[in-house]
Amino acid sequence: AAMFNHSCSPSVAYRVRTAAGIRMEFMARRAVKQGEELFISYFNPKMPKQQRREKLLQSGFLCRCVRCEYEVDDE
Repeated sequence: AAMFNHSCSPSVAYRVRTAAGIRMEFMARRAVKQGEELFISYFNPKMPKQQRREKLLQSGFLCRCVRCEYEVDDE
C-alpha cells in the first residue's frame, strides 16, 4: 500500500478489512494497461478541488494530477 502514489482520479480503489485482522484490498477502478502506473487517492476523491488541494497542502504536497490541472475551480 505504501508504494502507491496519489491521484485525484485514481485507477485503484481500496478498502480496509478488519474482520480477521487488518487487511487492505485493492481493486482496479477501470481497465489498466500493462506497465501503467497505478494510483490511489489518499482521501475521498469526491471532495471539491479546493478541499482536495488544501488537504494535501497540509502535508506539503501540491497535487498536479491531470484532474487538478484541468478541473475548473469550485465556486
